[in-house]
Amino acid sequence: MVWIPENLPRNAFPRIKMYRDTMLRPLEDYMTNHNPLYLLELDGNMSPGELHSTVMSRLGSMMIKCISVPVPLHQTDEEELPEHIDTEDLLRLVSSSRAVAPGFRWRRSRWGRTCPVALKEGKVIPGRPEFCVGFQDKLYILSSQEAYQKFVTNPRQYLLPPMPRPPCRVAIIGPPQAGKSTLCQLLAQHYKALVLDMEKLVLPVLDKVEQDRLDQIKDETTQVAIEQIKMKMQQERENSGKLSFVDDFVLFLNSNLSWRAQNYISDILTFFISSDDTSSFNVTEEHPEVQAMVLTALEEAKQMSTNPTSLYTEVLEKHLKEIEEDDTDSDVRTGWVLDNFPRNFSQISDLQQAEILPDTLICLSDSDGNQVLKRFYEKNKESVDEAVRKRLQDKQSQKEIQDLKQKEQEPDGEATAAELQTNLQTVVEEMEENPEQSETPIPAHPDINEKEAVALPDHWELGYPDGPEMNDYKLQLKQFVSEWEKMKSNLEVSYSVLEIGDKSPEDLLQEVVLQMEKPFQYMSWELSEMDVDEEAEDFEALAELERIEEGSMDNFEGEEEDEGHSPTKRSLGDTDRFCPVALKYQNVLWPCTEEIAAKYREKTFYFSSPEARESFLQNPAQFVAETEPLKPPALRIFLLGTRGSGKTTQGEWLAKQLGIFHVQFRELLQMLIMTKTKTRVPYADEVDIRDGSSEDLEALIREERGQEETESEDPSASINDMEQEHGLTDEEHAIKVYLSDGHPLPPEILDNVLEPFWKNEPYRSTGFILEGFPRNPEEVQYMVQQQLFPDVVVVMAVDVSDVQKRLLPTYLNKWRDRRSRHEAQLVLLRHLRAKNRAEKIAQRRAELMEELGSNAEKTKSRHPSNEEDDEEDEAVGNIEDEIKAMLEEEFPLEEDNEDTQNEDTEEAASERLEMEIEERFVTDENGLITVTELLSEQNIPKVSVGASRKIRIVQYQLLKKIQPLLTNRESLFQKCQPVSYSLAQKLRLTSYKLHSAFGCWDPIKQFKEPDLIQPLQWPLNTTYPLIFHQFIYFFATKENRSIFMLNPLKYIRQPKPFASLPVKIAVLGPPKSGKTTVAQMFAKKYGFARLSIGGVMRMVLNTQESTDLAVQMKRYLSQGLVVPDELAIQCLEVALMSSVCSTRGYVLDGFPKTLKQAELMSSRSIIPMTAVELELDTVEVLKRGLLDKMKPNKPHVMHDSSEILHIRNSCYKQEMEHVRRHFQQQYQNLILLDGSKSQWWIWNNILKETSITMKCIHNFLERMQRGQSACINRLCITPTELQNRLGEFGQYCPVCLALHHHLVDCSEIASLTHAAQYGEHYYKMCGEDHLQRFLTSPDQFVTPGCPHTLPQPHLLPRKLTETQVKNKFPQQVEMKGFCPVTYLEGKQRYEALVRGKMEFAVEYKERIYIFETKQKQEKFLRTPETFWDQKLPSKVPPLCEPVPLTSLPTLGYLEQGVGVAVIKAMTAVGCLKPKYPFLSIQRSALQYVAFYLKAFNHKSTDYTRQKYKKKLAMFEENCELIPYLSSTMRGNYKPLREHPIDFEFKLNRFLALGDLPGANSVL
Repeated sequence: MVWIPENLPRNAFPRIKMYRDTMLRPLEDYMTNHNPLYLLELDGNMSPGELHSTVMSRLGSMMIKCISVPVPLHQTDEEELPEHIDTEDLLRLVSSSRAVAPGFRWRRSRWGRTCPVALKEGKVIPGRPEFCVGFQDKLYILSSQEAYQKFVTNPRQYLLPPMPRPPCRVAIIGPPQAGKSTLCQLLAQHYKALVLDMEKLVLPVLDKVEQDRLDQIKDETTQVAIEQIKMKMQQERENSGKLSFVDDFVLFLNSNLSWRAQNYISDILTFFISSDDTSSFNVTEEHPEVQAMVLTALEEAKQMSTNPTSLYTEVLEKHLKEIEEDDTDSDVRTGWVLDNFPRNFSQISDLQQAEILPDTLICLSDSDGNQVLKRFYEKNKESVDEAVRKRLQDKQSQKEIQDLKQKEQEPDGEATAAELQTNLQTVVEEMEENPEQSETPIPAHPDINEKEAVALPDHWELGYPDGPEMNDYKLQLKQFVSEWEKMKSNLEVSYSVLEIGDKSPEDLLQEVVLQMEKPFQYMSWELSEMDVDEEAEDFEALAELERIEEGSMDNFEGEEEDEGHSPTKRSLGDTDRFCPVALKYQNVLWPCTEEIAAKYREKTFYFSSPEARESFLQNPAQFVAETEPLKPPALRIFLLGTRGSGKTTQGEWLAKQLGIFHVQFRELLQMLIMTKTKTRVPYADEVDIRDGSSEDLEALIREERGQEETESEDPSASINDMEQEHGLTDEEHAIKVYLSDGHPLPPEILDNVLEPFWKNEPYRSTGFILEGFPRNPEEVQYMVQQQLFPDVVVVMAVDVSDVQKRLLPTYLNKWRDRRSRHEAQLVLLRHLRAKNRAEKIAQRRAELMEELGSNAEKTKSRHPSNEEDDEEDEAVGNIEDEIKAMLEEEFPLEEDNEDTQNEDTEEAASERLEMEIEERFVTDENGLITVTELLSEQNIPKVSVGASRKIRIVQYQLLKKIQPLLTNRESLFQKCQPVSYSLAQKLRLTSYKLHSAFGCWDPIKQFKEPDLIQPLQWPLNTTYPLIFHQFIYFFATKENRSIFMLNPLKYIRQPKPFASLPVKIAVLGPPKSGKTTVAQMFAKKYGFARLSIGGVMRMVLNTQESTDLAVQMKRYLSQGLVVPDELAIQCLEVALMSSVCSTRGYVLDGFPKTLKQAELMSSRSIIPMTAVELELDTVEVLKRGLLDKMKPNKPHVMHDSSEILHIRNSCYKQEMEHVRRHFQQQYQNLILLDGSKSQWWIWNNILKETSITMKCIHNFLERMQRGQSACINRLCITPTELQNRLGEFGQYCPVCLALHHHLVDCSEIASLTHAAQYGEHYYKMCGEDHLQRFLTSPDQFVTPGCPHTLPQPHLLPRKLTETQVKNKFPQQVEMKGFCPVTYLEGKQRYEALVRGKMEFAVEYKERIYIFETKQKQEKFLRTPETFWDQKLPSKVPPLCEPVPLTSLPTLGYLEQGVGVAVIKAMTAVGCLKPKYPFLSIQRSALQYVAFYLKAFNHKSTDYTRQKYKKKLAMFEENCELIPYLSSTMRGNYKPLREHPIDFEFKLNRFLALGDLPGANSVL
């Protein structure tokens, strides 16, 4: 084999070394500062194919927009299309050519058939069929091969706004005062064009041409005059005929001047010839006769001057060429607007010949002429008013004269009147003959008064006086109309006639713009059979494609049915299946079908009527969405059901749940007539005829009572009731009949009752549930006519038995009440009858007794003989019997059996009521069926709810079916199209559809968990795509896709996810702390890579065994050595270059373990954004180790003994101190968690902290990308980097310095919570408020915006410790040790002289100050200039001489020095009562006190205190072994498996302590 010299090791290694020494470090620095979102690190050991795959995968996950490539649609081998093919046919044919995917045709663009390249260049040229191009999803037709090449090279420059903009080559004409110039200026301003006023442009040229013509006429006339005068002088004496000279001169002029000029000159010559001429024959141009002739000829020429039409065309053509030359290097062509040109047919012809006709001609028209004449009048108001006033005055004078004539026509005055008339006529004739003397006042008749001033009206009816004064203006208007009729018949360009009317110039501008841009708007047309066939063809093609991808037709159909899509797959318009015209004008949802439909922008719109479709076709843009989706009206529901179905109860509950109104149609009508009827009007079939017996009984009771007054009042009351009932209006009577019998209401009543719910607030914007409407077919017809459509009709379906159960108790209670009332009336009636009968009998008895008594006395007087007593008694008894018999016959007992026989029993009443309820139910059910069928014919959706079940179940069903109508209301018109992954990928790669702002993320997951880490869905072949508008969304599950389809607007309006940034987590902890479990949870949930140091080394050995790294590792492993950390970190670096780590992220499982490993990771820029340490005590570690040891089915033999686990734990704790300090000091990214908690608690806390970190990082990147300042919290910035990049204020807060001129030192705050980056520098703030101020407006706090600068370093105050103060000796403290802050705040009084403490010392300007408290020290540090230069009074408090501690006796020294510490230690040992294994109690107590004093000595260093605290904790653990073992080993012998898990470990530990000396066992 042949080796290339460059690849030999001796040549390659120097190059590699040079690269590392010179290039690698700058590249790494550049990559460090680069946006990590767009940084790809690859492993060079991979093959080119793997590298390409990795790069493409990474770019795909970033959802970078694919390049849009134009697609030529006309194939050379295809049949040539005729050049003059109809545009509609051409677009239909080409739309399906080389489609991106089946069912996705090329859509029409706003350019139509116009060439975009030509239009960009300012020309409107139709495209040719062979140059059709598809770009993104639109279809474009180019006009030539050159235009085709330009478009294919860079199509965007021809398509970006404001294109398609029509070229502004417009001419605006119109009658005088029509507003042409104003409209020209507005139109030119709109299109940034030039206004060409031909009168101004031609004026200089006309002046020059006219001057040349006059000069020529002058020269010619001068020569002719001189010649003729000379000839006249020579022949004057020879020829006496003077006129011959004139004739000769005239003949000579015939060939040079016009006939009128010839006449003038001939007359002049005749005049001169007739006069005596004594001048000489030397004639020059200064000759008087010559000058007179020339002057006359010039005057005639000026009067006969005409403007040649061709001159206008030449000037315009020249000016247009100049505009084109100026636009040679311009991207946008300058347009032009002709102001009132061309004005006649000849000018139109000249423009046609010169081929400079405007593209559009706008004619301003005023059909009735009122607007133009009004403007004429306003412009010439003074002169017109003066003429009108003069005319009226003359008319008034004539009238006075006529009146005077009539008065003088009497016999005596006839001659006088005739004479007066003659005089007046004479005066008039003289005035006509001498107009210059017309101003002289005419002698008036003595009886005629002077003319009075005529008052004109302030406002004319037409806006101008319609009199002869306006005839000139009317003539101008007629002349323009005549010229326009001639021009219109010969125009070859498009023209438009605009009625000015009362329109403003802005309105006219809008009409002109619409007229000009109409050819470049999307076209709309009626849905034809061809469109239907195309849709069917597309659907079949798409179905076939999906069938192939799904594998079988059954699966395809099943999926479609599950997802609930329409089988037609038709792309409906912005109002879905509802009529857009009804929505626009009536704000109702009128569901329609494809019977009346139209196409617009490749979408199908349904309409309610042909008239609505025609209105849409005229201006479709006003009915479709522009910038935001159309908003549907508020929810409207019709609630129908039979009586007893529970619709009122359920309607009220549902309205409350949905937050809308509940309206009962029947109750609403009841309220309208309740004021007059006083009672509710019942249904006719619910009125019981038995209620009449109760009224009869009332009448009988009143009769028996004999209440004449009541009887007299009752008829009046009934009369009043009748009058009140007869007082109902026709509308109220119709309502009453409707409520009773159900007769249809007139439309006028329905308008007043129903229309406010659709058109008035608050119902219009809130929505409502209308219960009980419609009730009959007439109401359905009215609803359709008035376009009062609901969203849905809810029908409460119920069985007759359920209705009987619900209504029967109520009806029975009414029956019982009625029966009780009837019985009470009967009892009262019987009582009254008995009472009245007794009274009548007593009265009658008295009458009979009196009558019979008188008869007996008469009989006794007739028979005065003695009778016996017994005979008398017998006679009296006979009378009594006779009276009794008479009374019984006259007042018989009335029987009420008839009343009692007619009463029903309760069982019979129940049966009767059930039958009546069933009959009413059948009637209601039949009417309901009829109404629902009619509503279904109107395509109104119906929801049937079974109302026979329990109320809560019915409410649940009702809410489940109706709630989505309100929840998903905003997306009512929105439709989505689910597609397969391959189809979505094809559409996305060809730019036919674009990826959404969510990229690879699932919008549903993002919505449900907005603050958590979102796993990147990559690769996408396992996702479920969906097309919504022009964008493709990807979902993790079908369920999420279905949820999105219900309300897409809800989910796309949420904040967009941040760009894909890999998550980097390191999980640390002792053995058995759950590191691997947490790492596996992250890997499973979010797809992160779980990396352990052993795993990455095995990966390198298995996949890259031929690399130098693998060879070096094998060298160590073959010798039985441990792989060095340097190689292990290199393996980790290789693993981090995988696509998973670079796109999703990774979790380091138990790494780094040592400080060296952490430092090596830092040198390789491997820095986890979050390092989590799971804390776990030794006992828990050993417990978990024993539990794992007892698990069966281990994969391999493991070193899991307690001794090894204990050693590993000890080593971990020893090394972790340094690692923990490294992460805390360098990156501040360490999080401590309790490892003894559950795995879910640990998981949630790690997830929470990681989400906060990710949010901080994304916020930083986003703000920095926009050039704003950003917080640098949780960015893992090292102290060295922070110090190197600190701004001009160093560690001081710039906000405090700018706002308050305070020096706030933030150096003691190690956290970067309130630090920010602006530009290339870091700034630290003192608090959250100042941080937010800085982030909002950083410029006012940094140079040069900051009003104050930081003093020089030697002028800044700094804190000193006691040691530093002592080291300054012999320098003394200023102010003799008094606190300067306290002294100044105490107004420098003697009482304010307080000694400072050495621990609160500050050095400022090489002086030392001490302060009373830390707060006083902070005040001085903020504003040292305020406190530093103070002078003490001459008299100060004496200094306190301290007593040396060593001068005290031993007990005093101990008391003052260590008394508190010893007391605390003795208290602790007394509470614990320690007994160390194999040591005495006294020795144990002494050693515990010693450890305690060392552990809590505040004057020791932190390291010393921590060390002895750990020893104290170990001492306490060892002391607990004795009570633990004594309690465990008590009693009979137990096998080892019955002992606690940690028994063996603690027993071995106890025995190990006995093998060591006493002192060593503790220390």
